[in-house]
Amino acid sequence: MVNERCELLKNPPNRVIDGQHVRLPLRGDLLSYRHRSGSRDSVGTERRERGRLTRPIVRSGRGRPRSRYVVPHLRHPLEAPSLRGYRTIRAVPKMAPQKPLDVVGLGYCCTDELLLLTEIPPPEGRAIIRRRERHGGGMVATAMVAVARLGGHAGFMSAIGDDDRGGWIQEEFQRYGVDTSRSVIRPGARSHQTVVLVDGSTGARSFLSDRGDVTDIVAEELDRDYITGSAILHLSDASPAALLAARWAKEAGKAVCFDGTHFHPSLLPLLPLVDYLIVSRFFASELASHDAGQGTGRAAARFAGESSGSQLMESPAIAGDVPEVHGEALLQIARQLRSHGPKVVVVTEGEHGSWCASDEGDSHTPSFPIEAVDTTGAGDVFHGAFLFARAQGWDLRRSLLLAAATAALKCRALGGRAGIPTLAEALALTGEPLH
Repeated sequence: MVNERCELLKNPPNRVIDGQHVRLPLRGDLLSYRHRSGSRDSVGTERRERGRLTRPIVRSGRGRPRSRYVVPHLRHPLEAPSLRGYRTIRAVPKMAPQKPLDVVGLGYCCTDELLLLTEIPPPEGRAIIRRRERHGGGMVATAMVAVARLGGHAGFMSAIGDDDRGGWIQEEFQRYGVDTSRSVIRPGARSHQTVVLVDGSTGARSFLSDRGDVTDIVAEELDRDYITGSAILHLSDASPAALLAARWAKEAGKAVCFDGTHFHPSLLPLLPLVDYLIVSRFFASELASHDAGQGTGRAAARFAGESSGSQLMESPAIAGDVPEVHGEALLQIARQLRSHGPKVVVVTEGEHGSWCASDEGDSHTPSFPIEAVDTTGAGDVFHGAFLFARAQGWDLRRSLLLAAATAALKCRALGGRAGIPTLAEALALTGEPLH
C-alpha cells in the first residue's frame, strides 16, 4: 500500500518517521537498513510474502552496505529476524494505494472489551460473566471493516498509541483488509479502550469508556490525495481535521457521509458539506429538543465532552432526558435535516428499520428479524454497507436494503465486527440478485 525507503539503525524497528509523523511500518513499506551479521557487514534484500521470508535477492555493490526490506503485511514490531535491533530514522514520501479506495474513513478507533453477562445489573446488583472477548471498535472504524468485508476497498485514518492496544488495533485492521497507511502513531501514548457490557437475554448494551491519552489526528497530518482518491469520505465528528477533509472531498467532486449518534450544535457547520447524513433516533430526538429550545440532553452533552465522561462515549439516550421521537415522526426530522444541505438523510430506529428523506422521495426500510446475540456496532455496520453499495453505484432503495440486512446479520455474534456477513450472505437475506 505504501512504498517508503528508510534507513535503520540499532533499536527495535517498530515505527517509521514520516516527516513529523511517527507510525508503524505498514503493508508495502520499503525499508533500507544496515545489516550486521556476526562481526561482518552483509548486504541483502528480504521480502516477506504471506508470512514467509526469502533472502537475499539483490546486493548493493561497493560502499556502505545497504539492504531493502519489503513489508507486504503489517507487523508490530517487525518480525524479520535480521531486522531485530534496528530502528527507522528517515523516510521518503508515501505512494498511493495500489487499488483505488471506495471509501475512506476519518475518526476514532479503540479496542472493545466485551463482557457477555447474564444481565446488566442495577446498582448494587450482581451478574455472571458468560464470555469475555476483545474486538476492534469505533464508529467509522467498524464501518470501514464492513466495507472491506463486503468486498470493497476501504481506508481508515486515525491517531493510535504505540502501546500493545495500538498494535492490536492495527493488526485487526490488517486481518480485515482495511488500509491504515495514513493513520498516525503517537509515541508513548495509551490507546483507547471501551468495556462493553452485553445483556445476554436481550443483547442490550452499556459502555464504560477509557479514552486513553492519544490526541486526535489533526489537519496537518491529513493526506489530501489519499482522501480525494476515494469515492466517499466517511466522518463521525466535526473537528477541524474532519471539516478540512470534507472540504477537500467536495472540491474534488467526491461524496461525504456523516454518522450522527448524538446531536450537538457544533455539527451544524459540517452539514452543508455532507451528502449522506445517517443518524440515530437519539440524534433526531436531541435535534428536535434543541430546536424546541429545550437543550440536547445529558447523553449528547457527555458525547460532546461538555460534562464528565468520555468525549466519545457511545451511550444510549437517557430515558426522560429528552422527549424521544419514534416512528413516522422521525421522517419529519429527516426532512428537516435536508434543509441543512444533505441530499440524503436517513434516521435509523433499530429493530423498527430506518426512515429516509431524499430527492427520490421519502421511504421506510424495515429491519430484518433476527435472534440477536449482541447489537454492538450494528449502526456502524449499517453505515459501512450503505456506503459500499453507493460506491458500487447501487440505487438508494437497494443500498438501504443491503444496509439493513448486513446490520441484522452482524447481530448474530458477539462484538461489532465478528458477525459482519459476506455480500452473498447479506443478499441472500434480502432476496436481491447480485447484479
